[in-house]
Amino acid sequence: MGAPIFSLNKVRFSLALPSTLLALALAMLEWARRVVAPQHWDTFYWPTPALVCYGINGPAIFFKLLVFPFTRGQPFWPSVSVFSYGLEDLSFFVGVVVLWFFVGRALDRMMSVEELPERRFIALEVLLNVFVEFLGMALFLLGIQGLRTPGRWNNYSGNVTEKILFLVWSFILILVASRRLKQLLRRA
Repeated sequence: MGAPIFSLNKVRFSLALPSTLLALALAMLEWARRVVAPQHWDTFYWPTPALVCYGINGPAIFFKLLVFPFTRGQPFWPSVSVFSYGLEDLSFFVGVVVLWFFVGRALDRMMSVEELPERRFIALEVLLNVFVEFLGMALFLLGIQGLRTPGRWNNYSGNVTEKILFLVWSFILILVASRRLKQLLRRA
């Protein structure tokens, strides 16, 4: 009996990536919770594992913004917590799953040998790709702004790493969405 043959054609990235990256995000944020902040600083310190986690899952950061109005200064909203993760963290985890599902689905489609059916909803696809471009531009601005102030959160190396990952995400999102828009406009 030979060794089992591993084939990338049988791997469903749309299932494997979300679960793997969610576990990685949970592990990194748990690690960040256990980092002891330097005692001599009187300003807020953000641990490197958390910053790297946010950089790896850059677009998922915007899911935190969806619940931000409900978590700040609103006495009539109950404080939601699951395993000591607040509503913003939980929405970030949802964002991680959504982000890596779409990345996995794109990889599954690229590796698929079958021809994709012609789509009818070109206007919706155009709007989606324009949204992805704006998301990429927002990450670009966050990355540039963060590199201009690398000492923020009292963690120079973590901040620089996070912002470089934001810039990588921004280039990927902008290039992929631009390429897709160009294809859609040729087809229309």
